[in-house]
Amino acid sequence: MQREPVASGTVRSIGYDYSDSVIEIEFRDGRVYQYYLVPPALIKGLLEADSFGHYLNEYIIGKYPYREIE
Repeated sequence: MQREPVASGTVRSIGYDYSDSVIEIEFRDGRVYQYYLVPPALIKGLLEADSFGHYLNEYIIGKYPYREIE
């Protein structure tokens, strides 16, 4: 999945597969996670959020199935 760099203290890059509803997050510490069944509205909200870390903790982490990759 292609990820795009973002300006964040927590997140290095974000990718989203609309056909499978999978978001891929690369954190600044090098860990990469995929979150499954994430609705498109949440990726839109994430990309427009003032704080990626806060948004992820509020709406995605712990609410959708995930796995660490790489």
